[in-house]
Amino acid sequence: MNFEKYLEIMLVLYANYDKEPNSELLKAHYEILKKYDLDSFKRAIYKLITTAKFLPRLSEIIDILEQRLSDSELESEAIRAYLIADIARNRQGAYKSVSFLNDYITETLGVLYKNWYNFCNELESKRDIERLNFVNTYKALRRKGDFTELTTPYLIGLEMQNALNKYEINIYLIDNQGETMDKQPLIPFMQNSAHSNRLKFDPQKDNEPNKEPKKLSDIFGDSEFK
Repeated sequence: MNFEKYLEIMLVLYANYDKEPNSELLKAHYEILKKYDLDSFKRAIYKLITTAKFLPRLSEIIDILEQRLSDSELESEAIRAYLIADIARNRQGAYKSVSFLNDYITETLGVLYKNWYNFCNELESKRDIERLNFVNTYKALRRKGDFTELTTPYLIGLEMQNALNKYEINIYLIDNQGETMDKQPLIPFMQNSAHSNRLKFDPQKDNEPNKEPKKLSDIFGDSEFK
C-alpha cells in the first residue's frame, strides 16, 4: 500500500469523525500499516467507519486487519478473483502483459501458468479444472497473508515474448472488473514494484491537487468492501 492511497483513505476516516489529522502521527502509523494490502486496508477502514462510534485507535485498525476470513468468505473471494481473471482474459487477450490491482490474482496466475498467454490459451474444455486449481491456489496464498516478497509483479504476454526491445513494452494494470485501468512502461513499473508499496494506478485521479472525495463511495465503492 503506497502512502498516497493510505493518506487518502485516512483523511476520509478523520473527516467522518470531525477530527483534524495529525501529519506526524499519520506518517508514523503508515510505517506500521504499509505492509497490508490496499484492499484489506479499505475493508478495515470501511468497517470501522460504519461501526465505531469514536475515531479508531491504531490498535483497533490492526485488530480488524488481522482478522482471518472465514472459509466461506475466502471461497467467495477466490471465486470472484477467478471471474475477474477470466473476464480480463476475454477482454484483454494474450498479447498484452498485465498486472492485476489485486496482487493475489497476479501471483496465483504466476504460480499456475508462469505467464499471461499460457492462461489465455488454456483450453475451454479444461475450464472446470482450471477454476478449481485457481480457487485452491488463491486461497492458499491468501491464508499466508501479505507476501514478504512479490514473486510475480506482472504476467508476460505475447507482445513481450516477441519483443526485441523490452524497454518499449507496457504493463497494463487490470482493475477489479477485468478492465484496463492504465499502462506504464516496463522499466518504471518494475522500479515501483516492491509488493504492497509498488505503484497502484488511480484511474480517477483528479488533476486538481487539493480536491478531496466528498462521499465514502468515492473511495470504497458502493458495496465492494461491505
